[in-house]
Amino acid sequence: MTKPLFQRMKTWNTFHLQVSAMSSKENQIAAAGQRRENLLKALQNHAININSGGNPMAVIYTAPSYIRNNDVEHEYRPGSDMMYLTAFPEPSSILVLRPSASDGEKAILFVRPKDPERELWDGFRHGPQGATETFNIDAAFDIAEFPKKLGELMKGHTSLWAKWGEFPNQDAQLLACYHQTRLRTRKSGIYPSVLGELSEVLHEQRQIKDEVEVAAMRQAGLISGNAFANVMAATKPGLNEADIAAHMEYQFKRGGAQRSGYGAIVAGGSNACVLHYVSNNQPLKDGDLLLVDAGGEVDMYTADITRTWPVNGKFSPAQKDLYEIVLAAQEASIAATVPGKSIKVVHEASRSVLAQGLIDLGVLKCSLAEALGEEGDEPAKIPLHKYFMHGTSHWIGSDVHDVGRYFDGSVPRLFKPGMAITVEPGLYIPTNDESVSADLRGIGIRIEDDILVTASGNEVLTKTAPKTVAEVEAAVGSNPLDA
Repeated sequence: MTKPLFQRMKTWNTFHLQVSAMSSKENQIAAAGQRRENLLKALQNHAININSGGNPMAVIYTAPSYIRNNDVEHEYRPGSDMMYLTAFPEPSSILVLRPSASDGEKAILFVRPKDPERELWDGFRHGPQGATETFNIDAAFDIAEFPKKLGELMKGHTSLWAKWGEFPNQDAQLLACYHQTRLRTRKSGIYPSVLGELSEVLHEQRQIKDEVEVAAMRQAGLISGNAFANVMAATKPGLNEADIAAHMEYQFKRGGAQRSGYGAIVAGGSNACVLHYVSNNQPLKDGDLLLVDAGGEVDMYTADITRTWPVNGKFSPAQKDLYEIVLAAQEASIAATVPGKSIKVVHEASRSVLAQGLIDLGVLKCSLAEALGEEGDEPAKIPLHKYFMHGTSHWIGSDVHDVGRYFDGSVPRLFKPGMAITVEPGLYIPTNDESVSADLRGIGIRIEDDILVTASGNEVLTKTAPKTVAEVEAAVGSNPLDA
């Protein structure tokens, strides 16, 4: 007999997670090497590089550790671009890429040195030797050597690529060296004469997920979906939003996620009408709905799930009516998430279903065309916008709002296999909206899943989170937390 969703995670064990983590690291390192090769080829073929002479050099920084207060640091999460290209997880690192390096050192890392004293306090460091041996990097040096080596590394290159503006202090160092090397060309040698924006190339590459990325996203979706099922099971009146937030974090990590992918939204009752509610500290009341937007992160890839459920385990008629409208809208949008379509098409699919549903309920008293408005109309003049005011989708991957353009020029970008988006329609009825019946006021509902575009259509990565009315009502309160 198949176990209920909220019990399935109990079959997982620590050994399984440890083996998965070991194989995952090896796969990440191998994939990072292939991604570097792909990026190097893309830079070589870019018009800016060809027009400048055909020999690019790229520099990628990752952030240092940041102080929270006094001498206490924030938890460190490596930069997504650095992890994508190296799998190297330490702060204050610099990657230099040189596709035509005559010495064979196409990928060079500058990292913190080994330091037994600091490692005693802060943890293990790979150091330069460990960086080359473990992460298949061609060469690595002490980070302190970067300023001295930068000018020499630039020699022979015709274009310099970086994510300008991300780290202003590092930009200043890079630009100072760039200008100094340009002065040298008046005497002899070849140095960069053109600056390129690396994110335009790198983030285009990141938009199409490779097999290792998809595997991590599937795992994050599975763990996060199971966590939602378990948290629904734990819910009952009298708990606090903080209880739910803490239990969700516990379930993510218990399931194998390294961390939450972003700050959770745990919004009971009318708090759900605040789109980015983050207080997460109010009591959960009998008869209210609870909206939770959260996701666990696995190997640098996050899930992003939203579910809305009744605190007492039973939807009221008004709550159910609105919920079914949002669910139908999401199903229509998921069906539209296929190759050749776009986020705009996905959004319009949700808007049409939401508008018609509100018309059928009597909330909107106009035609469907009037409810939707026309492109270019001011949002305040569009009837549906009062109740659905956000987009339906965003890219998802290593960043919860992942990188990549939404438009090619003025035309919405068309989906290709390997792209991944969220689909998250919602309805939010203000508490002071006297144009609707009292039983609808203060209800906020959003339903969100992560969708991978495939060659044959799509794959829902977060399907283990209960979603239909029957699934939700069966899960909620089946294993309640102590108050």
